[in-house]
Amino acid sequence: MPDWLGQANIAATGTATVTLRHNTSGIVWEIQQITTQTNTVAPATTTFIKKNGIVVAPSASLTPVDVGQAATAGGLPYLYINGADVITIQVQGGASGDTMTVRAQYREFHDTDPDMIGR
Repeated sequence: MPDWLGQANIAATGTATVTLRHNTSGIVWEIQQITTQTNTVAPATTTFIKKNGIVVAPSASLTPVDVGQAATAGGLPYLYINGADVITIQVQGGASGDTMTVRAQYREFHDTDPDMIGR
């Protein structure tokens, strides 16, 4: 299962946004898990995920890990994206100047695959 990685710097406002898209016509990504991590621990840091501007994973608190803090959204129902779809992963309440790293695990299908009809 391939990984997609993205990063963004956290602004002075404590926010950062990473945009995930694949821009490939005829391909569907089945995103099974998205993990958000920062390098430092900041109080009340939250993350949420949107697909085409609509929240698909509600706000979740980042919890301390070995280095920094992290949160994971995954499991059924999976998130399906076509080439025109845009996923945004946002962090609020992060430490200014820190880096937010996003890792998405996905499977790739052709949109003609019988399992992808209507997705």
